[in-house]
Amino acid sequence: MLLALSADGKLVNAVLAQENEYYRCPACHTELILKRGNVKVAHFAHKSKLCSFFTEGETVEHLNGKIQLTRIFERESALVNLECYLDAIKQRPDLLVQKKIELAVEFQCAPLSVKKMVQRSKGYAQKNIRFIWILGERHRLKKRMTQQIAQFIKWLPNIGFYLIYYSVKLRRLELFYQIQQADYLQPFYLCYATKSFSDLLSFMKRPYKIMYRNLNAKQRSIQIIKFQQECYYGSGKIRELQADWYSQGVFFQQLEFFFIQKKYGPPIYSTKQMYWKSRYLLHRYSEKKDIQLQQIGLSIQNENLFLMPFVNLSPFLKEQLVDFNSHLYENKWFFKK
Repeated sequence: MLLALSADGKLVNAVLAQENEYYRCPACHTELILKRGNVKVAHFAHKSKLCSFFTEGETVEHLNGKIQLTRIFERESALVNLECYLDAIKQRPDLLVQKKIELAVEFQCAPLSVKKMVQRSKGYAQKNIRFIWILGERHRLKKRMTQQIAQFIKWLPNIGFYLIYYSVKLRRLELFYQIQQADYLQPFYLCYATKSFSDLLSFMKRPYKIMYRNLNAKQRSIQIIKFQQECYYGSGKIRELQADWYSQGVFFQQLEFFFIQKKYGPPIYSTKQMYWKSRYLLHRYSEKKDIQLQQIGLSIQNENLFLMPFVNLSPFLKEQLVDFNSHLYENKWFFKK
């Protein structure tokens, strides 16, 4: 933490703090230790580990990020309260920014459970404080989507699914938008980078048309090869699906054309899309009624989702089911005779 209360109750920045003076936590009021080193910026730490409002063992990234983000907002004539403790909700955002509206900024560098993230978000909402989760390097989207990343995703009609990052190294805000995923491939996204929060907000308001990108021949080839390899080794969920289809007199590998996507889709599934599609096809193969199939299709998808508290996933589940049914009809999906 960067701020502490002095013996006379005044807030003191660690950079200006004096050695051998008494300092206490603004939230729990227990004694703090002033730390200065060659790697981390000057900061305070608790003598005991009983305080639940401040995270101990802050990384260099988190400490420097809070300072850099403070400067970004101050350059835009905003009033910034660093590590401001909100007694009414027992929470302490990294920054509390005031400019027309009140904005709580959480610079998240460490792992955080969905439950705690939702609790903090609801706390701000209860006090009519807008909030934003800005992510650090640990949560950067790379080769695959994970629950730790997906839980921070939001959605807007003009930019699709998105995440906001801050790079301490490059000193800039980064918007990952139009995030999309496809089985066996790395996630797709576009990136907008800026050193101005106002520019970021302006960019997020621009009118764009969101479309899922088509996969090229190379990407489709990668999917097919990996699908066949997975079928060959036949472990885990693939093995279960192979057994289910074999009991119906069908070889799972022969259904490749129906499972392999032609385009990216929403980044909402915690497992490969072909898993829910295969289970849904089994129900279609047994000639269930359309009303039942609709309910079954939505239910199966719900079992394979990331927890994404900031997004209403229902429209996307319906959209994906409609698209898949269209794909089946276009390619003359077979039924039992």
